[in-house]
Amino acid sequence: MKTHPFTIIRAAGFKWLGLSTLSFLAACTGETVISSSEATSSMGMAPSSVASVPASSSLAAISSAAQASSSSATPVSEAFLRGQEVYDAQCAACHQDDGSGVSGVFPSVLVGDCKIAPDACRDVASLAGYVASAMPQPGKCTDLNGSSCATDVATYITQAFAPFVDETDSDGDGITGANDQCLNTPKEELSSINHLGCTNITATKSTVFAINAGGEAYTAQDGTLFIADDAKYYDGSLGASMGAPTHEVANTEDDTLYRKERWGKPLNYNIPLANGRYDVELHFAEVYFTEPGSRLMDIHIEGQKVLSGYDIFAKAGGKNVAKVETLKDISVTDNTLDIQFAGTTNNGSVVAIRVFGIINNDADNDGVIDSNEGKGCAGTAPNASVNAEGCSDAQRDLDGDGVLAPTDICPNTPASEVASVDAAGALAGCGMTAKNADADADGIADVIDNCPNTLTGTRVGATGCAGNFSLPSGAVASPQMRLTEMEYTNTVKKAFAVNTLPATTFLADNFGPFKIFTNNASDKTADFVTLVNSSHPLSASLAQQFAGQCNWNTNAKQCINQHLSNALAYLWREGSLSDADATAVAAVIQGAASRGASVEQALAAGIAFALIDDRAVYQMENGVNKTASGAQKLTAREFINRMSYLLINTAPDQALVNDHTDIVQDDNKIAAHADRLMSDAAYKETVWQFFAEWLGMPVITPESASIIPSPIQGDQCNSTAQCQTQFEGLAQSYDCKNSASNTSWCSCDGVRCDSLGGLSTEASMHEETRRMVEHIIDNDLPISELFTADYSFINSTLAEHYGVPAPVTDWARYDFPAGASRLGILTHANFLTANGKHGRDVNTIFRGKIVFERLFCEQMPPPPPAEQSVNLAGEIADRGTHPACKGCHQVVDPIGRMFDLYDDYGKKFDKANLFGGLYMDVDIADDYDSVVEFAQALPHSRAFNHCASRQLFRFAMGRDANESESASFLSIRDALENTGSIKASMRALVTSDAFKNVYAEAAPQACNVGE
Repeated sequence: MKTHPFTIIRAAGFKWLGLSTLSFLAACTGETVISSSEATSSMGMAPSSVASVPASSSLAAISSAAQASSSSATPVSEAFLRGQEVYDAQCAACHQDDGSGVSGVFPSVLVGDCKIAPDACRDVASLAGYVASAMPQPGKCTDLNGSSCATDVATYITQAFAPFVDETDSDGDGITGANDQCLNTPKEELSSINHLGCTNITATKSTVFAINAGGEAYTAQDGTLFIADDAKYYDGSLGASMGAPTHEVANTEDDTLYRKERWGKPLNYNIPLANGRYDVELHFAEVYFTEPGSRLMDIHIEGQKVLSGYDIFAKAGGKNVAKVETLKDISVTDNTLDIQFAGTTNNGSVVAIRVFGIINNDADNDGVIDSNEGKGCAGTAPNASVNAEGCSDAQRDLDGDGVLAPTDICPNTPASEVASVDAAGALAGCGMTAKNADADADGIADVIDNCPNTLTGTRVGATGCAGNFSLPSGAVASPQMRLTEMEYTNTVKKAFAVNTLPATTFLADNFGPFKIFTNNASDKTADFVTLVNSSHPLSASLAQQFAGQCNWNTNAKQCINQHLSNALAYLWREGSLSDADATAVAAVIQGAASRGASVEQALAAGIAFALIDDRAVYQMENGVNKTASGAQKLTAREFINRMSYLLINTAPDQALVNDHTDIVQDDNKIAAHADRLMSDAAYKETVWQFFAEWLGMPVITPESASIIPSPIQGDQCNSTAQCQTQFEGLAQSYDCKNSASNTSWCSCDGVRCDSLGGLSTEASMHEETRRMVEHIIDNDLPISELFTADYSFINSTLAEHYGVPAPVTDWARYDFPAGASRLGILTHANFLTANGKHGRDVNTIFRGKIVFERLFCEQMPPPPPAEQSVNLAGEIADRGTHPACKGCHQVVDPIGRMFDLYDDYGKKFDKANLFGGLYMDVDIADDYDSVVEFAQALPHSRAFNHCASRQLFRFAMGRDANESESASFLSIRDALENTGSIKASMRALVTSDAFKNVYAEAAPQACNVGE
């Protein structure tokens, strides 16, 4: 084992020690410590005397070894060992076993650990006083009554830790100041640093390719497999040795490898290799000529001549003598290693080629392997300090302005402007010329302007950009929209005039493109078996009301026309039931009856047939009059279906059906019906779903309502009505005194029975946000109100959760007091919980991501594959600099940090280090210390309004707006920007050409279940 004066070793049972105790360590570990002269002979350093010590673990051997060490060494005393034992038992839990504990834990001279107060650690007397008074059990370890406990511990600390704690020794490797060439050596590598404070890096190499030129596959004596020569690797060959020669070859034990050759003029080998650096071995033997000068060749590797006028016979010393030439540090940049043997006298020749991959090479000896060197940082000058990328200050400051890369935004500042550069800030390292250059006059210097051609007068952010306002181009394809569960059940209820349906498992709703909205756009996951199974209980229930109205078994078609025609026409969104459809359903009913089904069962079979028809399950849109762009105008019936399902989640009502003629051509008629539908209570459900899914919140109320057994302010004994609730039957499930059907009263014990008074915290969160959205709808307020309202609608449960006084009346408007840190939906517990529950640090990612993607329509790429992924728990602090992560996290994490005040469930932390910002190419890019500050800026962003309009389009259409639909899209965006109203935006959407068109390659089809 070789060592040197700067090695720090972790020995079994002992703390970090320096060379002063190497002899002691050797006795413990059973290794021999070589002399310092041996250790430093290759470093050009003056030798010092360190005795070799035989392996032993006895205290006598330890003492002997310590005395045998140099006079500069500090011997390990019994006080040291006693102190270590006490430290391990009482101190290490807080200060860690190497003294690197958390700072500020104790109000003492030690201030938490030796690395914070190194001078105190070196002062044995002060440290002993601290130990005696501030140990976990004060007064237990003192120097009183003949004990030396406190001094023993202080001695241990000063000898074990203090020598390696120095303000100029940032990595604790014992090399200080300018002598340390590697300032950030990882702790686990401290045992292998060199005299520069860098890890001893030894280049290693391994065979990555070996070929027996002109011969068969051969395994050399060292185990290397040389593959058989193969024409796919060479060109220009004029021939190769034939037969099976057996002559002896001198200067090798691998005679077989040198008996055959391949020759050519020129002969080229092209070897596929990954880009990188390699050593190349060329194996030669003159197998033909008998005199020097008979064969001469120039050898080129990667286009560079590496050997000139090469004479195998002369170099090897005769015929049939092996000769190997090694060409080092060959760089491959095109994934192919090119080797040329160009004969200048007779043919070029080679017998074998072997290629080594170089691993962990450090050509400039700066402690950073070449593969990790930063750009332009290879060949660092000797003894220069380098950073983690192997870059010296000189390499990081090419213009000599004193600002180092990557901080230097202008790395080529002229010498005449060096005096005018800023040392820090957005324009660090830039001279006056660069700072004043602003071609688009947007106030952002060109050198940091990511959008250099901004239109005059446009508001931009810190990057010079207003936002991404482009739309995707290319062909447009309308998705085949399957009805959502709500749309399907609403349609069935209305078709058959029923209020409830039996419990069954419907087809699950699935996300459309962008994984935001569950609109079943282009859904290809529908399970036909589930669809059929769900139709059984539905049809059985529906059949009951019609079974006794007609003789279905013998007169099915007539019965259908009399009793089911309107229901089926509505279900299939047809103007009337066709004769063919009536015949098909009648055939199913009669077929079931002929097989022994009862009247009710046969009728149920016919209704089930109707329920699973493609017209019942999908929005069937074929369009007419296809244009050159591929657009087809919706028919009037298709249009009213699309508009009705968007606005109220069901098929068109009779008023719309009666007035649908020419509606596609009449925007006034469209707007009038849209306004009428948007006054329907069902419209609130649509808007709620849009906002909830847009911001990643649950659409359905959590099933966690409960009764709270405590009086609620405002209840009056035997007089306050209790059962005004949307949760049917909830009050009756609780045995409240004197409870009765719909008028349960507050009993004399003050217990409240209504559900809204007893919602769980999570259900209350949901109720708050839903009420806020409905408030926006009812009052036609701008969307901005949703993000900037300093009020909300909460109950006592949420007030306690938020840490604010309880409301006078639950769910009435509540104005938050100053300092509540509640402003708009981004501070609602519902939003924070839906995008939380991951722990404080990881919440940063999820909350930042939802803003990045949902509010500005950017897209984070998927995380790296599992084999490349970063362990967030172990490396979370590094995700902003980790090469695989930083591209996203340098933007997303600062956004997420704006939410750092709130825990998993939206409660406020007692403390938060509030800092963050929006560092992306948008018009409100800036520093934001809190989400409250950010929310106030959000409505002023055109980038946000643009994205909100795109999200509404995606929600309605199941696809993104296309560049060819710019006019339609801009009408929607302008409505939002000019009014802020979701109602106005919806009106603009349904009157746009994009909403009136369908892009269909073929008529949509489904299984023909009638066969």
